[in-house]
Formats: sequence, C-alpha cells, structure tokens
Amino acid sequence: MQKYKGTNDTTNSKTDEFIIKVCEQIRWKKAHNSISEELINHIEDQKEVYIKKGQKEEEAEKNAISEMGDAVVVGQQLDWTHRPKPDWGILAIVGVCILISVALQYFISLNVTEGGWEARGYFYHYLKGIPFGIAAMIGMYFADYSIIGKYPKISYSTVLMVCVLMFNFAPRLNYVYIHVFYFAMLLIPLYAGFVYSQRGTGYLGLVYSGAVGVISCIVFEWGPSLVAVWMFSISGAVILTAGIKKDWFQIQKKYGLTLVWVPVGLLIAAPLIFCFRRFKYMFITDGAEYAQGYMLKMIRGFLSNSKLLGQGDLPPFITQESLNAANGRVIEEVLPSWHNDYCLTYMIHKFGWVAAVMVIALVVFLLIRLYKIVNTQSSQLGYIVALGVIMTIVSQCVIFLFANLGICGWHSHPLPFISPGNISFIINMGLMGLILSVYRNNSIVRDRMVKIKSAGKSKGSDMEQYSLKLGKWQVSIRKL
Repeated sequence: MQKYKGTNDTTNSKTDEFIIKVCEQIRWKKAHNSISEELINHIEDQKEVYIKKGQKEEEAEKNAISEMGDAVVVGQQLDWTHRPKPDWGILAIVGVCILISVALQYFISLNVTEGGWEARGYFYHYLKGIPFGIAAMIGMYFADYSIIGKYPKISYSTVLMVCVLMFNFAPRLNYVYIHVFYFAMLLIPLYAGFVYSQRGTGYLGLVYSGAVGVISCIVFEWGPSLVAVWMFSISGAVILTAGIKKDWFQIQKKYGLTLVWVPVGLLIAAPLIFCFRRFKYMFITDGAEYAQGYMLKMIRGFLSNSKLLGQGDLPPFITQESLNAANGRVIEEVLPSWHNDYCLTYMIHKFGWVAAVMVIALVVFLLIRLYKIVNTQSSQLGYIVALGVIMTIVSQCVIFLFANLGICGWHSHPLPFISPGNISFIINMGLMGLILSVYRNNSIVRDRMVKIKSAGKSKGSDMEQYSLKLGKWQVSIRKL
C-alpha cells in the first residue's frame, strides 16, 4: 500500500494509521492502492479547507481525519462497494451457448457413423476441449489485464514473432496455415493495448500504430489467410477510430479518420480488384466452376429448400440416388465440414429456420451484453481492451454467418461458443475471461496519464493549461 507523504515528503503517521485501518477491513487486496489514493486526496482537500479557516496544519489534519468517520466502519463500507463484480448474465449466456453446442454435437455425432464407436469418439473428443476452455476463462478472469497496457510493445511483438516462427512447422489446410487465424484473434486485443500506449503522440503515434497493423497484415497474408487480414484490418481500424474519437492522439479527427480508413479500404478492395476472376465467385454462382462457386451454390440450395420447422428438401441439382447415400444423410455426404464450420447450414436443413434463429438471437444477445461492458468502463485501458475483445468475437460471428447463410463463399470458421473447434473454443473462452476481468476490475484500474497537446490553433500568445491529478499520475493539457 502506498504511504501518504505530506508536502515536506515526511511520512504523516496519523493519515497512514487511518488508511491502514481502513484497508485492513477490505478483503480485495487489489483495491487497496486506489482506495488509499482516494482517501489521501479527500483528506488533503479537507485539510486545506481547515487551514484556510485559520487552523494549524496538525489540527487541520486531525479534524479532516475525524470528519471521515470511524476507520473500521469506513473500511467495512468500502469493502462492500469494492468487491469483484462478475457479470453473471454473460456467464449464464455463455453457459447456455455451451449446452446448446453440446446437444448439437451429440446429435451430429449420431450421424457420423450411425452411432458407432467412431461417433462416440467424435463426441468425446469434442467434450475434451470444454474443461480447457473453462480453465482459460478462469485464468484470464483472475489475471491482471492491465499488463496489456503496461507492456504493450513486448506482449504484441512476442505473440507476432511466435506466429512468424510457427510458419516453419505449422500444418496447412488448403494451402493456408491454420494457426494464422488464431493468432489474429489473440493479436486484436493486444493491438488495442498498443494503440492505448500511443496516446498523446499526435500524428506520429497514429502512423506508428497503422504501421504495426500493416506489418501484422503482411504476416497474415504470408499465411496466406485473407479472412485473417480482413478481420484484423477492420477490427484495428475500429480500435483506432475509437482512440481518435476520444481525442487520444490530439489531432484533427477528420484527417485522422482519413489516415485510418483509406488504407484499410484499399487493403480490403485490392484482392477484389486485382484478382476479380477469383473473388467474384465468392458472391455469385452463375457460370461458376465446380471448385469455385459450387460450394456457395450448394449452401444456397440447401437453405432455399429448408423449412421453418423440420428437415428441408434437397436442392434440385442434388439427388440421393446419385450419391448412393443412406436415407436422410445427403447433406453429410456433400457439405464439407458440416459438423463444425458449416453447422448452422446443417442445423437449418435438419431442424428448420426457427431453431437457427433462436441460436443466432442468443449470440446477438451475448454481443449486446458485451457491448454494454465496453460502454460502462471508466478506465480508458479497460474500454479499449474490451472493445478489442468484442471486435474479435463480432468478426468471427460475421465470418461464420456470411458463409453459413450463403452470403459469401469464403471459408467459414467456427461460431464462438457454438461450433466445435477446440483451439478456437479455448481462445474465445480466454477472451471472454479477459473481458470479464475488465468488468471485474473497473473500479480499481487507473489509467496512466500522459502529457498531451491540443491540435487546435492558438489565438495570439495566450495559452491555457489544465492539470488533472489521478492518483500518482499527473496530466497537463496545454491548449495552444
């Protein structure tokens, strides 16, 4: 706990004794520093009031402490208000999503080999990932997320370097390194911490943040994972936009937003422009070759022949006789990854649109709750880290829905907390623990204040300077 020091840098025992007694009643050790700082500031302010009334310094301090009340009672009250606050609503929603996923995967496992030992092994393999995911969430929940803001460059560069090193031995699927997408998921919240560290650095900090993002996209393109590039670039642009809107860089906002979104727009559009023949089949099926637009055509065919409730009909271009498939098992024969990446398409065909809409509504409700956590953060670091987490989850949901609803023909990825995929499930559960940690520590995390200058134009030689003290950090804002 930080000791109180008076104006002469000598330890003031009366104030220290009061604060120590208060903190002894507070069981959450992490809250001690923030509470002691608040009490010190309050005592100091009240002490100055008494001094102005003519009291001596020692008497003024004694009266200021006396006005605070009994230290034990104050500590007990603060212990009640400064307890860790888990969001039970989010935990309940995640739990329901996991239960739905378990039920869906159990049903899917029965169709793998008609209930044989291989089907049981498939289901048991899926269940093995759940304890690891729960452990990841609990570990991140109790971790100190402020490390992201304290060591942003080290944490970000370390994870990115590991991603690069894994190119030497990581497996590939359809010419794409499968680890790239998972590292993009991890790097988005870390990138939020990096942007947070560039506050008050002006256009140079904005360009620096953009350059780090471009380097990351180059690594993802090396994958090559176009979906990871788009996911990271859009999420990073949203994070930078939030920083600009909050005036972190102290620049002209319209110029800052232009510097962010013009390169991102070019990055997204470049593959579509220069490789139009290849990427046009991501959205259209007319005249598509078998290996390109056929997947999209097949998904749209199953969806267009689905019902509100119950199993849908087969598309006209697919017949059960041509595939020699067992009764009711055509979609399992023709739709790749029907049990994980395209499980929503499978669910719509097997159970109808109503069941799928209920699952989508549950995920949307979870995202709304997460967004509320972002908006309730008093800490700037907590705000931007939570925004990075929600952008990661939203991006995965958009990718999954675009692929499973036949909007776009890119390769799908698991839906957070619903689709199987042990690695993605563990990472998403860890991200959920991170955002819950942000919510839990909202009352005790203090932002490091930086000296910043306004980008506004000066009028004559007049200058205005404002000072704001938050704990042990001092911010000076000078308007030129």
